Amino acid sequence: MILLIKKYRLEKKMTLRYLATKAECSNCYLNQLENNQKKNPRIKLIEKIGHALQICPIKLLGGCLNHLCTPNCYYFKDKYKERYSRLPPPGKKRLETIIRLTKELEKDFKEYLN
Repeated sequence: MILLIKKYRLEKKMTLRYLATKAECSNCYLNQLENNQKKNPRIKLIEKIGHALQICPIKLLGGCLNHLCTPNCYYFKDKYKERYSRLPPPGKKRLETIIRLTKELEKDFKEYLN
């Protein structure tokens, strides 16, 4: 399993040591995960790293609809509901269109792969 920890850590301009502290793991182990020397970390650790990076943990696995989180994202589901309820009607309509198009693109992409 290739994790995208380093990519997101560098985007957030975090040091390895800082992220390891926030995710409650050792620098050495995190470095090994980033460099694919260690494989298959516990899901709990992936969640901690995602939380420390303030991203959906699924992104660390290279998933989440090409890195576009949607209201279906298990990690951000509650936040989406809260934000969606505060949107004015034009914003809700735009968001619903984006979600529909994202689903259609995902479907087309899966069909293309098969």
